[in-house]
Parts: sequence; C-alpha cells; structure tokens
Amino acid sequence: MFFNGKKEAEKNLNEPAVVPGTREYEIKQLRYGKNPEKKKADLFIRAFMMINVACKNNLHGLSINSEKKDLEKNLKQLGVIGFERDDLLRAEWKDMANVYLNSCLTSHSYRSALSGMITLSDEKVARMIIDDIDTVLRKAPSKYGYEEDCSELLGIFRETYFEKVEDGQAVWDEYMETLLKK
Repeated sequence: MFFNGKKEAEKNLNEPAVVPGTREYEIKQLRYGKNPEKKKADLFIRAFMMINVACKNNLHGLSINSEKKDLEKNLKQLGVIGFERDDLLRAEWKDMANVYLNSCLTSHSYRSALSGMITLSDEKVARMIIDDIDTVLRKAPSKYGYEEDCSELLGIFRETYFEKVEDGQAVWDEYMETLLKK
C-alpha cells in the first residue's frame, strides 16, 4: 500500500476548554469561529478549500480585483496574513494539515472519479494532494505576491505530507520536477 497507514490517536473528548482572552483562544477562534470550544466548523480547512476551488475553477473569471480580495480574505482566515505567528499558530496549522491529509487519504469521494465508478490509485491520490497543496500555498499566492507569506504553512504541509505518505518526499520531488519541465 502506498500510504503508510499511520493512524492518529483519537483526540481526548475531555480536552480542557480554552480560556477566553488568551492567545490560544484567539487562534482557536480564528480556526473555529465565535465559539471555538464547540468546533462546529473548521474555518482553516474551509479557507484552504475555497482558495483551491477558486483557483482551479477560475471562479472570478477576468475580475482580478475580486480574485485578489477573495484570496486575501482566505489567507487572513488561515492566519497567513495579518496575524502574528507563533508556536501556537504553527501547532494549529500542523493540526489542520493532519486533518486535511487524513481526510484526503481516507475519503472514498476524494479517491474516486466518474461519480464513484472508478477508484484512483494511491499514487494518483498522492499526486492530487500535492497539487491541491501547491495550488493553495504556492500557485494562487504567487499571482499576487503572497508566496513568501505562505512559505511557512507550505513547509508545514510538506513536512506533514512526508510523514503521512509512504515515500512522500520522493513523490513530492517528482511532482516538483514535472513543474520545472513545463
């Protein structure tokens, strides 16, 4: 099997509540919204997916201003721009990368094509994940000068990818080499 099958330990449901007014609460609020203790929606994953979909589907057409504003809004939601970076934010980014990769690696819908009639190979899925990460954290930001702002989060995703995917670094390097040939 292409994926090394490392499973994350389930999170303790009795984890301590974050205290309002603390830096941890501020970061959790950025990720989960007004009531971070409820963790109703992962706004980091949402922002990541919004950038991916907008870029790949050219949702803004020829409206460069709308595209830039939308990208900036989502990068702010990720804490990439306009938010002080520290170890707590990096830990939250690492958790988001884990959640995203686990979801992609285990989701039947992510692994399927033609309305679920074909299941993609592990190698194809591994490349699709890299393409998503590259689109969100390098391609889209580089259009508007945010590539450097995204480099740290890209590094966290790359490191997490290497941990989750068997021969992840080799697959990543091969993908990047194909980009250079284009």
